[in-house]
Amino acid sequence: MRPVPAVAAVLALGLVVALLGFAGRSLVATETTAGAPPPAAPAAPPRSAPPQPAVPMAAPRAAMARAVAPEIVAPPPLDPAELQRAEPRQPLSDLALALPPRPVPPDKWKGTLLHRPVALASARFEAMGRTVAVAGIDGVEPDETCSWEGNPWPCGVRARAAFSAWLRGRSLSCAMPPENDRHLVVASCRLGTQDVGSWL
Repeated sequence: MRPVPAVAAVLALGLVVALLGFAGRSLVATETTAGAPPPAAPAAPPRSAPPQPAVPMAAPRAAMARAVAPEIVAPPPLDPAELQRAEPRQPLSDLALALPPRPVPPDKWKGTLLHRPVALASARFEAMGRTVAVAGIDGVEPDETCSWEGNPWPCGVRARAAFSAWLRGRSLSCAMPPENDRHLVVASCRLGTQDVGSWL
């Protein structure tokens, strides 16, 4: 290593150290001057406090509010005797109020719901362990055959398939007699608002 650059590097390093030391001293002096507390103002002469009006006594409360789940929720630092139960507020608008129930029309259909009906014939089905024949309809049995232009065809099976496709397992509402057993019952039924007998 050449001696001239080495001497220059040592001198530059010493200059940097000297500048850092000087900058540190000036920062400490500035912080000390800025952190000094301002001179205290002369104390004002004490004035006598004006007399406070007497606090009216609160009316006794009928019942104290109970603490809710004190073992789970930390109670606030309040005296339970100071807590008071407030009345619930009124609704913000009439939109939050429940509407009155709609009047029931006099011809409202009241029937027994029979779920998952299975067509047994063109006018007879089984649902929930009951066999129901649609009132006012002469059904076609599945084993009956009909002829058209001299050709026989299974009209009973076709009628049952059409009835089953129309039902599609949807619940029927039937006017069941109050005392009925699990045998064949003749009743008028509806699917929604459509009368089953009218469809057949």
